[in-house]
Amino acid sequence: MEKNIKKQLEIEENEENNFEKEKEEQKLIQQLMGDVMVDTGASITITTLTNVLAFAIGAFTPTPEIRLFSIGNAIAITIVYIYQWTVFGPAIALFGYKELNKILKEIKKKIKKQKIINNNSNSLSISSFSSFSSETDSGINVKEEEYFDEDIKISENNKRKTIKKRKEGMAKIFRRVIQKYCRRFLRFYCHSLNNNCVAFGVFLLLFLYVCISLYGLFGIRAELKPEQLFLRFSDIQEILRIRDLYIMPFYAVCLVFVNRPGNFSEPTQRIKWHSLVADFEALPSSVGSFSTKFWLRDYEQFVESDNNDESAPLDDLVSFEGITPDERRKNELTEFLEWPEFQFWNGFIQLIRPFNSSSEPQLKRFFFSTASFGEELKEWSKREELLENWRRVADSYPELEVSVFEDEAKFLDLIPTMIPQTLQSTICTLICMFFVCLLFMKNIPSLAISNFAIFFTCIGVFGIQSLMGTALDPIFMSAAIMSIGFSVDIPAHIVYHFYKTGVSEGNENKLIKNVEERLLDCLASIAFPILEAGLSTLICVSSLFLVDLHMARVFARTMTLVVIIGLLQGLLVIPTMLCQFSRQKSLQNNENNNKVAPIVLAVNE
Repeated sequence: MEKNIKKQLEIEENEENNFEKEKEEQKLIQQLMGDVMVDTGASITITTLTNVLAFAIGAFTPTPEIRLFSIGNAIAITIVYIYQWTVFGPAIALFGYKELNKILKEIKKKIKKQKIINNNSNSLSISSFSSFSSETDSGINVKEEEYFDEDIKISENNKRKTIKKRKEGMAKIFRRVIQKYCRRFLRFYCHSLNNNCVAFGVFLLLFLYVCISLYGLFGIRAELKPEQLFLRFSDIQEILRIRDLYIMPFYAVCLVFVNRPGNFSEPTQRIKWHSLVADFEALPSSVGSFSTKFWLRDYEQFVESDNNDESAPLDDLVSFEGITPDERRKNELTEFLEWPEFQFWNGFIQLIRPFNSSSEPQLKRFFFSTASFGEELKEWSKREELLENWRRVADSYPELEVSVFEDEAKFLDLIPTMIPQTLQSTICTLICMFFVCLLFMKNIPSLAISNFAIFFTCIGVFGIQSLMGTALDPIFMSAAIMSIGFSVDIPAHIVYHFYKTGVSEGNENKLIKNVEERLLDCLASIAFPILEAGLSTLICVSSLFLVDLHMARVFARTMTLVVIIGLLQGLLVIPTMLCQFSRQKSLQNNENNNKVAPIVLAVNE
C-alpha cells in the first residue's frame, strides 16, 4: 500500500510539474508573439491600408478593366491582412511551441551528458588515486591498466564529438563571419551617410533623378493600340497592320446622325442640312464631297430632273393611278425611295408614313457618311483628335441634335481621360497615404520624408517609362496604380523603424540614442528583409520579360522600376534625409539646452 501511495504521489507531482512547465512555455510563446506583433503590426497595417486605399481610388475610375483590377487587388490584400492575424499568427504560435519543446529537450540532453561526463571524470580520478596508492614495487596494478584503457576510449569519443561539432559549427562560423563583416560595413555605411559631403552627393543625384523623371513625365502621351493586347505573332496583328497601313490613312469613315431634322418641306431646314454637311467636308483632313454619301443631293437632282422632263414617267402614272399633281408632289420623297436606283437610301432615312396615302410622310431622322485621310491616322491618339473635331462640328448644330458614330469611339474616348485619371488617382493616393502615415508617426519630418519618397518614386516610374517609349494606356494605368501601392512599403518601413528606434517608451520626444546609432539599429533590423523582399520580387517578375506580350512586359518594367527606385530611396536617400533632419533637430535642442540663464547676484550693502 505504501508503495502504491508513493507512486501516486510521484505521478501527481510529475503532472503538476509538467502542467507548470506547459504554463511557463505558453507564457514564453505569448510573450514572443506579443513582441512580434508589436514590432511588425504597425508596419503591416501601414502597408495594407496604403495598398487598399490606392486600389480603392482606382476602383472609382470609369474604365471597367481598371475598376475590376483595382477591386480584385483591394479584396485580395484585405483577405491577406485578415489571414495574417487569424490564421498565420496562430500557426506560428503552434509551430513555435513545438520548436520550443525541441530546443528545451536538446538543452536537457546536453545538461545530462555534461553531468555524466563530470561523474565519469570524478570516478576515474578516484580510482586512479586508489590504484596508484596500492601499487607494488614488483609491477603495475591491473586497475591502472583499466584506467588507461578508459582514458583512451574517452579521448576517441571526444575526437568524434569534436569532428561532429566542427562539421555542425562550420555553418555557424560562416554566419558569424558574415555577420561580423556586415556589421562593419553597416557601421561604415551609416557613418558615411551621416557625412555632409556624402549627403550633398546624394542630394545632387536626387536632383538629377527628379529632373530626368520630370522631363519624361511631361513628355508622356496617351495612346491606345489594340495590337498590344495580342501576341506579336498572332494573325490579328497582321489584320490590324494591314488596316492601319492601307485603310485608315486614306479612308477613315464617320457616320453623322441627325436625330431632329425638322420639317422636310421647309427650304431653310434643308439649307441647314447642307451647311452641316459642308462643315464636315471643310475639315482639313476631309477627303471631299465625293466621299460623302448624303441622300438629299440625289433627291434634289431627282426632283429637278423630274420638273425639267415634260414627259416624265411619273406623269403617266399619275393619270393611271388617279393621283393629282399636288398629291404627287407631297409623295415625291416616297417616290424617290421607291425608284430602283435610289432604293438603297432607305437604309439612311427613317420615315413616319401616314395611314392616308395622300398625306405627306414625315422625316423622323437620317444619317450620312463622310471620310477623312492622313498618314497620322495610323496613331490612335490622332484619330481621337479627329473624332473631337467631328464632334465639335456636330455640337455647333444643337437644334438638329447631331451625333457622331465611329466604330472604335468607345476606345478612343479613353485616351483623353487617361492622363487626368492618372493624375487624380496619384494625388488622392498621396493624400490618403499621408493620413495613414499620420496615424502611426507624429513626427513631421518623418511624415514629409516618407511622402516625398513616395512622390519621387511615382514620378520616376512614369518618367522613366515614358523615356523608354511606353505610352499611357489602360495597361500602364493599371500597373501604375499598383506601383503607387507598392512604392509605399519601403519608405514607410524605413521611416517608421527609424522613428521608433532609439525613442524611449515613456516619452516619444526623448531620444536615448544619437542619429548614427538610430540609423544603425534601423538598418540592422530592416535592411536585410527589404533587400530580400526586393530581390525576390525582381526574380518573380523577371519571368514576365520572356513573354512576348505588351501587357506582361509593361507590368514587369513597372514593378522592376518600383523595386529598384524603392530600394535606392529606402537604403540611400531616406537614411540621408533622416540623418540630416535629425541632426539639425538635435543641434537645435543642444543649443536650447546650452543657453545659460542669467544669474542675479545680490550685493549686500
